[in-house]
Amino acid sequence: MNRRRFLQTAAAASLGLLNLPVIGRAFAPSELADNSRFDIILVGTGYGSAVTALRLAEKGKRCLMLEMGMDWQASGMKFSRMAWAEKQSTWLKTHTIAPFGNYRVFPKFTGALDRIDFDQVHVYAGRGVGGGSLVNGGMSVTPRRDYFEEIFPQLDAQAFYDKYFPLANRELGVSVMPESYYRQSAYYQFSRVGEQEGCAAGYTVQKVPNVYDYDYMQKEEAGLVPKSGLQDEVIYGNNHGKKDLTKTYLKKALATGNVTILGLHRVDRIADQGDGSYALSVSQINTEGETVAQKTYHTGHLFLGAGSLGTTELLLKSHAEGTLPKLDGEVGRYWGNNGNTMAARAGLKHALGSKQASIPAAGLAKWTKGDDAVFAEIAPFPTGVDLRVALYLVINRVPKYGQLGYNAAAKRLELAWGKEHNAHMVRNAGQFLDKMNAANGGWRSTIFPKGVEPKICYHPLGGCVLGKATDAYGRLNRHKGIYITDGALIPASIGVNPYVTITALAEYCIEHVYQQDFA
Repeated sequence: MNRRRFLQTAAAASLGLLNLPVIGRAFAPSELADNSRFDIILVGTGYGSAVTALRLAEKGKRCLMLEMGMDWQASGMKFSRMAWAEKQSTWLKTHTIAPFGNYRVFPKFTGALDRIDFDQVHVYAGRGVGGGSLVNGGMSVTPRRDYFEEIFPQLDAQAFYDKYFPLANRELGVSVMPESYYRQSAYYQFSRVGEQEGCAAGYTVQKVPNVYDYDYMQKEEAGLVPKSGLQDEVIYGNNHGKKDLTKTYLKKALATGNVTILGLHRVDRIADQGDGSYALSVSQINTEGETVAQKTYHTGHLFLGAGSLGTTELLLKSHAEGTLPKLDGEVGRYWGNNGNTMAARAGLKHALGSKQASIPAAGLAKWTKGDDAVFAEIAPFPTGVDLRVALYLVINRVPKYGQLGYNAAAKRLELAWGKEHNAHMVRNAGQFLDKMNAANGGWRSTIFPKGVEPKICYHPLGGCVLGKATDAYGRLNRHKGIYITDGALIPASIGVNPYVTITALAEYCIEHVYQQDFA
C-alpha cells in the first residue's frame, strides 16, 4: 500500500508512544496520546469500517481507526500457506486452527486467523488491518433479490440492486474468472468436475465472482510470478493476487490524508459520558498479546465495525459492566451462522486433480422457498494429492435464531446456540451429499462425521440488526452517536457469502448518516 507513515520520534517517546504502530497521516503522534479526543473513531478495519472511513474522509472528516490486529504490510511477514502454517497463521494460540489438519505448534502470536469457540459452533475471524478480507476466499456474491427482500423488507431493494451493490462490487474490484482460463486450467479441474456432477444431480451452476486478480493468477500458472492463489494461500492470508481491503477501500481512505489507523489496539469498553460523548478503554498490545499500554480515547461519533461477535460483545460487555446502561434489549438477538455447514464426499469417479487452486470459482444452487434451500460453494482441497474427495461450503437459511449474551462473572461472551439450531443444516447438507452421490457415485466422506460438519462458521451475522437494534441507517437505539457498520446488521443469514452485502449496507448507511449527521 502506498501510504506515508509516521515513524516514532524522540517527542513521541516522551509521550509513551514509542513503537506505536501508526498508519496514515490524519493525526500526528502527539495527537494520539492517552485521554485524547477525536471527532470520529472507528473500531475495526473490516468491510463496514473501511467503507465508512473512506466516505467520511472524502468529505474532509478526520478519522481514527482502531484495529486489534497487526498491520501485515508493515510487518514484513509473509502470510502462511495452509499446508505449512507458521506462527503468523493463528491469533494467540499455540496450534493451527484450520477446519482439519491441525498439527503445527508454535509460540503465541497475533496471527491472521482467529477462532472463537462455543459449544456447538466455532466462529472464524480475520485479525489485522483489513479484517476478514485478509482470510476469506474472496467469493463476492450478490444475494438473490427475493431473499434480500425477505431479509430486509424495509429497504428499497431497487436502490440496492441499481446503486449500492454495483458500487460495492466496483470498489472491491470484483470480477469473474475468464471462461477460457477456467475451462483449461489444471488448477480448476476440481471445480469443473463439481459443475458436471452438480448438473447431474439437478443443481444449478452459479459462477462466482471474486476479488482475486485473474491476470496475476494466469501469470502464476505460467510460472512468471510467485504462486499465491495456486499455492494453498487462503484462510491464513494471501500474499499476492487477492485484492483485500488494504488494496481497495483502505488504500483509498488513507490516500485522502484524513485517516489514521492504530494497529494492535483493542477496544475493551465503551462508557457513555452523559454529555453526548463516549470514552473508550483501549489496550495497546504487543505481538504476544501482552498489554503494553492502557489508554482512554474520547469521541462523539463512534462507528463499530468489529464484526458480528466483536461489535455485539463490546456493547453487551459495556452494558453488563454498567458503562452503557441504556442498551436496547434488541442487542444480541437474531444471531446466526449464515447457515454454514461443511460437507464432503469421497470415492469420486472423476479425477479432481492433484493441483487445486485455493480460490473458489463456482457454486451449486437450489435456493427454494422452503427450508431445504442450499447454496453449495465448490471448495478446493489443495493437498497436493488427488484424494478423490470433494469439499463444499453449504449455506442454508437460518429459521431458528441464536442469541448472544455477556457473562460478567465469567468475563466472556456466551451464545445460545445448540444442536437444534444446526439440525436443519445437517439435514440439508446430508441431502445434498446423498443427491450428489446418487447421481454420480461416491459416499459421504469420513473427514467429517457422516460427511457433515455444522460447527464451522465463516460467516457470523446478527447481534445488532438493522431496524431492530438500530434505526434504518445503523444508528444504535438509545445512544446518539454510536453507529453499527458490519455483519451485526444482518439477521442470521443472507444466503451467500455476505461481505458484498455488508459493503453495500455500509455504503447505504454512511450516505444517509453523513447527510443527516455531518453535512
